[in-house]
Amino acid sequence: MLHLDRYAYNNSLVHIHPLERFLFSGVTLITSLILNCEVVSLLVILLMAWVTVHKGSLPFRFYFNSCFYL
Repeated sequence: MLHLDRYAYNNSLVHIHPLERFLFSGVTLITSLILNCEVVSLLVILLMAWVTVHKGSLPFRFYFNSCFYL
């Protein structure tokens, strides 16, 4: 199993209903697109990173490396 798959199925957010996760990501995406402001887009990126690392119990090093993996 790949590391990404392991973290996807064994994180703290796995118990949250998929519709709630979808609505959260959809609202942040729509907010970023509608407001069309660099500051808001940066805040959305930081918010999503914080939720992924802290609430999802994902190691920061793995998250950082996977963000810049090409």
